[in-house]
Amino acid sequence: MSAPQTVTVTNLGLAPVKFSGISASSGFVETDNCTPSVGANSSCTISVSSSPTQAGPVSGTLTVTDNATNSPQVVDLSGKGNNGKGH
Repeated sequence: MSAPQTVTVTNLGLAPVKFSGISASSGFVETDNCTPSVGANSSCTISVSSSPTQAGPVSGTLTVTDNATNSPQVVDLSGKGNNGKGH
C-alpha cells in the first residue's frame, strides 16, 4: 500500500455540512475524520492510499457526498502497483 495522501475538506459556510458518503473506488483505501458532519468554518481530513491488486498504473476517484449544493464532489486519483503492492 502506498503512503497516504490527504484531502482537506473545508466548510466556509455558516451551517454544518452533513456527509452521507465518502468513498474511494477500487484500488484505493480511504480513512477520514469527517463523518457525520463538519461544522461551520471548520475542516476535516480524508486520507487516501493506493492498494492495487496488480502491477501497473491504477486510476480512480474519491467521491464525497453531502448536503452541499454542488454535491457530490469528486477528486481524481492515480497510483501505481508494483507486483501487486501499492507504490
